[in-house]
Amino acid sequence: MRNFMFRGGYMDQEGVMVFSSFKRYSARINSEFNVGENKKLTIGESMTLSRSEGLNLGQANNLDFAYMLGASPTMKLYKPQNLGGYGGPNPAETGVNNRENIVGRRDLRRNYTYRNNLLGNVFAEYAFTPSLKYRLNAGLNTSF
Repeated sequence: MRNFMFRGGYMDQEGVMVFSSFKRYSARINSEFNVGENKKLTIGESMTLSRSEGLNLGQANNLDFAYMLGASPTMKLYKPQNLGGYGGPNPAETGVNNRENIVGRRDLRRNYTYRNNLLGNVFAEYAFTPSLKYRLNAGLNTSF
């Protein structure tokens, strides 16, 4: 008996907040085959490799959303004379509300996250009788 399988995947998702996204590329391979004339020994493996890429996916997203809701509606989004080109809280435009311009902060302080994952296992199974088998498994799960 011989079995082989290969699968690939791609996901691209834009976030609901500005300047947020998530991409994932993945590949998986499985194989299993019998060894020997009596075919009592079966060996196989399973391996998954994935790469994730994220933009502004930290825990602050919930805080950013709250800040956006609490920001002054009179604050200008863009203000070319400011450093970075975004408007910000100042008493003349926003009163005492000192919430940051979340769009500007998320654009100017972009946080990129990259993660590679490898998940795999190998096994060997020996059938002493049809109802008595011994199976040895070894696995690995790592990020780099």
